[in-house]
Amino acid sequence: GETGAGKSHLLRAFAAAAPGARYVRGEDYEGTEAGGTLVLDDAERLGEARQVALFNAFNERAFGLIVVSAHAAPKDVALRRDLATRLATGLTYRLLPLTDDEKRDALAAHARARGFALSDEVAAYLLTHARRDMPSLIQALDALDRYSLETGRAITVPLLKAALQPSLA
Repeated sequence: GETGAGKSHLLRAFAAAAPGARYVRGEDYEGTEAGGTLVLDDAERLGEARQVALFNAFNERAFGLIVVSAHAAPKDVALRRDLATRLATGLTYRLLPLTDDEKRDALAAHARARGFALSDEVAAYLLTHARRDMPSLIQALDALDRYSLETGRAITVPLLKAALQPSLA
């Protein structure tokens, strides 16, 4: 999936929930890990030596399970052909970015988790005036929540404008 689609978020959640799973970014993979579940993010960032190490881990069955993310399917990522072939033997899913309705639902769920209700008006304003990627939207919502608590004011569009005006597009 493309940047901002939620690959890292899903992998971190999976690693947190799966017993014995270790989350590792592609550029941090050492090839010395073994056992349990490897959760490897951004496979396209694996250097040549790390690609060889991951290929060897496949062949040696060093992990019970390997879960990998990349910006595209294995055949379309700049990886060694042998590694891309190994990765392609597993299930491959394309992760699509959230629609506006899904972003609105995700923002509302995040607000509920922080203890407040997000009005449709505030959500709509965020979606039309802030950066549209989920990490930026969540960051803006968190900043709005903090500002609301600091000022003792309800979360409204005017408060959102006051809190985030310098960073809004």
